Amino acid sequence: MKQIYKRYLNLIVSRRLKRIKCDNDSSVAGIIFSKDRCIQLHALLESYYHFTENTAPLYVLWAARNKEHSDAYKELQTLWPHVNFIKEHDFNVDLSTLINNLSSSKVFFLVDDILFVRRYNLADFAVVDCKKYIPSLRLGANITYSYTQNQAIKTPEFMPLSSNTLQWKWTKKNGYWSYPLSLDGHFFNRAEIKELLTQIRYSAPNTLEVALNNVAPLFRQRSGVCFITSVLINCPWNMVQNEIDNKHEEIEPDFLLEQWNKGKKIDFLKYQENTYTSCHVNCTLELSSR
Repeated sequence: MKQIYKRYLNLIVSRRLKRIKCDNDSSVAGIIFSKDRCIQLHALLESYYHFTENTAPLYVLWAARNKEHSDAYKELQTLWPHVNFIKEHDFNVDLSTLINNLSSSKVFFLVDDILFVRRYNLADFAVVDCKKYIPSLRLGANITYSYTQNQAIKTPEFMPLSSNTLQWKWTKKNGYWSYPLSLDGHFFNRAEIKELLTQIRYSAPNTLEVALNNVAPLFRQRSGVCFITSVLINCPWNMVQNEIDNKHEEIEPDFLLEQWNKGKKIDFLKYQENTYTSCHVNCTLELSSR
């Protein structure tokens, strides 16, 4: 039954995507999903604005399970007044409304345990035609291991797209290189994402990514694009959802909230310029005063 549903969904989505007229200008917006991770979100924002040239506007869709975490987000908003914070009430409705209200032709997604680790120019991806390509900030020729699968993975055959970007064909059963619809720094046409959200079933970021990848065969037909070396990593220090049992380390969100309330922050510069071999990295937690 599941395979029948996937085939039917791919058929319907394929027909609908062919009818969509997508703008292909260089306007981009970024959407961050965050829950109970104020200190991690702060590190993501710091690293994004430190390492990114030609930044795109960011929108944070956030949730907190109690007043203590909610108060931390309110404090964070005072530190980042130019970032658009949207408190989650109904994830499906809030995300659809946000996507519909954006004026950009392209959108990329981030989750709050991401860190940017090297300088790059976002404009290099803003000009890419997302009807033909899927740009990825988390992939690069350095990605040869999967933290989530605990095994080596093969890099695809690359072709240069520009002086500092590579293109390749998505493959099957090869970890990160088989996952075009990631929410960890992949770029898409906003009009296509808007349509996809009307066709899939999801209730939170994790099930959103799972649902999106039901139509991955349609997007594997497009080429991937990455910088020669990846520019971000995901630091799976903890888990704040119970939908999917993702592999993670065991640093409690409440412990990190305590550190935030003591005036600490994650020292994002301690992670810069390393050539990481996996998109997810078990990094030592480095704190400093903010």
